[in-house]
Amino acid sequence: MTFIKGQTRFIVLTAILTIFNALITLITPLLLRNIYTNHYQLNYQTLRLVVGCMIGSFLFQFILLIFRENFAINFNLETSKTLYRKMFEMTYDKLLTLEPTYLVNRLLEAVIVFYQFVTSSFVTILGNGLVVLISVIIFSTIDSVLGVLMILILPINYIGYKVINQKLQQKSAIMADNNARSLKEILTVFKNTDYLKQESDFTTIETIITPSLLNIYEKMADINKFARGTSLSIELLNSFFQNLLFLWLALAASQNANNLPNLIIASVLFPIYFNAVKSFSSVNLEFRNLKVAHEFINNEIIGNSEQSGQQSLQSVEEIKMENIHIEIAQQSLNLSVNQTFVPGDVVYVNGPSGAGKSTLMKALIKFRKSKGISFNGIPLENISNSSLRKRVSYLSQDNTLLPATVQDNILFGRLSVDVNWQKFSHSRLLSPLLTTKDLDSILYEGGANLSGGEKQRIVIARALVEPADVLILDEVTSNIDKQAADDILATILEATDTITFIISHDKSHRQFCTKEIIL
Repeated sequence: MTFIKGQTRFIVLTAILTIFNALITLITPLLLRNIYTNHYQLNYQTLRLVVGCMIGSFLFQFILLIFRENFAINFNLETSKTLYRKMFEMTYDKLLTLEPTYLVNRLLEAVIVFYQFVTSSFVTILGNGLVVLISVIIFSTIDSVLGVLMILILPINYIGYKVINQKLQQKSAIMADNNARSLKEILTVFKNTDYLKQESDFTTIETIITPSLLNIYEKMADINKFARGTSLSIELLNSFFQNLLFLWLALAASQNANNLPNLIIASVLFPIYFNAVKSFSSVNLEFRNLKVAHEFINNEIIGNSEQSGQQSLQSVEEIKMENIHIEIAQQSLNLSVNQTFVPGDVVYVNGPSGAGKSTLMKALIKFRKSKGISFNGIPLENISNSSLRKRVSYLSQDNTLLPATVQDNILFGRLSVDVNWQKFSHSRLLSPLLTTKDLDSILYEGGANLSGGEKQRIVIARALVEPADVLILDEVTSNIDKQAADDILATILEATDTITFIISHDKSHRQFCTKEIIL
């Protein structure tokens, strides 16, 4: 698996500890076998050795647990960042189709599955595989027929669990998709606090979320019934074999006292062997979940990665548009725009609703594939996504605000930005906001403790922290007061070396512009 590579040190150390622990688990039957074979006396020294090995087994399992959980922090962190990076690289339309909330839920499940496989399934396969191998050897020294029978039990379990696994894989894929979608529906209800709290009681909320909750738990119950029911049938078969073989050895011991040691050794070894065989059923279920998660990531995440060009864009000296063609999911849009823009241009993008204003602006930042747009003479499709998006900043009325401080929201993850906060705080853009708050004030989720204008001031400030060469304002002044809108526009238009595109239903904003695109 690509997501668990690079963990060689952990895997090797885990393997050593697991092998040592497996040997300690088998120490009692091995000692008994050695005692009876060499006619040694079973004494208190041997008993102390057995007890010491059992204590050692506990200590090694505890060490393995601590080691595993310490490893989990870095493993889960790095795996999560890798998966979210792959999500970040998905195409714009596929992100819209699958929806971010759904994807985040699926990726969270995937991280847990990967971790469980590395820390649990790997240990189980290695440790119990060794236990089964040594147990078969011991059984064979007791009786060759018994050794053959114990070997035959393995393919019966393997084939049985393989058949179960194929069906469970199909059910798991359906359940994972169902749970993510149902949780998305529940989150949609609870994330809108204004709507949530205006309800007079919980009845309507309960009515909305009950089908989603029922859907989750019905699918969960269905897969658990199938998994446990089918696994139980194999476990009962193993139990039948164990009891039958024990009775056979007991009968042999009753007829010949020399067979009594074999009965004693087998009575100790049978539970160890069958528990090891049984543990492979849980591995089977975990491997099934791993395969489902891996297929989802390959097919839906990596399989829908956006394409990037090879040429780097260091600055924007010119944007040229000529008969633009834009691909939108399974459709396309043709726009008769033939204009050239240079730094200092302020462009009013005009046209009725649905004419393609936002689509055209999103094409500039390669949200969708397009033809007919070039930067500095370079076709847009040949420019690398990263270098383009460093030079072009797209802002809309849908803003993202973190439950963090005002300053953290302006920086938005940037750590090394040189900002004159004293000057910035007294600017026309931020000073109205900072009359009631300061840079260390904590914002609620989604900026619930801010007005619409205050939210937009923070978002615009974020865009100005690292000035771009091209600034796209897509209805950023909609639904806010005129004073806030004027402050935002005035601040933006101070930058004379920027190409600025403005989409606004407020026709008065046209007066600030030097050029116009009419769709």
